[in-house]
Amino acid sequence: IQCMGLPAEQSQPASRFAAYLKAEADTGIKHEYRDGYIVAMAGGSPAHSAVAAKILGELHAQLKSSPCQPHGSDFRVRYGERTFYPDVLVVCPPPQLDPELPHTLLNPRVIVEVLSPGTETHDRGDKWFHYQQIPELTDFLLVSLEQQTVEHYLRQSDSSWLYQRLELADTVKLTSIGCELPVAACFARMDMWRDS
Repeated sequence: IQCMGLPAEQSQPASRFAAYLKAEADTGIKHEYRDGYIVAMAGGSPAHSAVAAKILGELHAQLKSSPCQPHGSDFRVRYGERTFYPDVLVVCPPPQLDPELPHTLLNPRVIVEVLSPGTETHDRGDKWFHYQQIPELTDFLLVSLEQQTVEHYLRQSDSSWLYQRLELADTVKLTSIGCELPVAACFARMDMWRDS
């Protein structure tokens, strides 16, 4: 998903946040809110969409008998004064919804971001910094279309993060939700989107 920055009004934070809520309601376009800035989200490439859908499908199949549920990029996440639309997330009960912001989750268990040239720096930097602060988050995945790899950050008991880079022959073990995600399955049947 590519994004385009729109400067927030030069006003108090409460009115900026109100402007964000109004933009979401009025336009039907997804926006992220980043410390006073409203950022419109543009659609991703067909390859980006296909990989996110494959991951969502894999998690949905494995979680069909679990109380945990996977969701796509329409479910907003908030931490502090930031809101995000992850490509894929998993929430486990009890879900904590933001009392100020309807349909916004505070406690995702797993977050997946599919990298694209326009978002990679943001996904690896500012977004990842804020995701780390969510106490309930146990797993963060960065999926590279270009390299066909998955980078897995796994929260440790001391709240540090264990990093692992997985190749096509590997499997991501998401033990906190009882799932295994074969990396090859994320990129299956991608030939038709090779140039997208």
